[in-house]
Amino acid sequence: MLQFSSGALGVIEATTATRPKDLEGSISILGEGGSVEIAGFAVNEIRTWNFVKREPGDDDVSKFSVNPPNVYGFGHHAYLEHVVDCIRNDKAALVDGLEGRRSLELITAIYESIETGAEIPLRFHAKRSRLGQSAVSR
Repeated sequence: MLQFSSGALGVIEATTATRPKDLEGSISILGEGGSVEIAGFAVNEIRTWNFVKREPGDDDVSKFSVNPPNVYGFGHHAYLEHVVDCIRNDKAALVDGLEGRRSLELITAIYESIETGAEIPLRFHAKRSRLGQSAVSR
């Protein structure tokens, strides 16, 4: 469970342990103003894009669904093209190091909450989370 600074609640569910074979990945964002579901084995298909208030470009969203020949090696093709374009043309990237750090901070906070049973505010320093620690350092 997440509580945003606005008071809104969120839920994150994740696993890498589906057996006997992997399930597809998906990201669903559900809110009072609309919903988005991005799914597919490579999280490559926009299945739902539905908002109370339509915006210019909403009808063009489906063109961002892709069907790579194989998830392994093809799943991030458009992103990698973007990275190369940014380097070649000195452009700002869509995702920078700070955004990467924020996602790692959230994941580490989730593990810290599991270990301590406590509510963990972001911008914290892990005390008990074993994420990234070897058995020797515990």
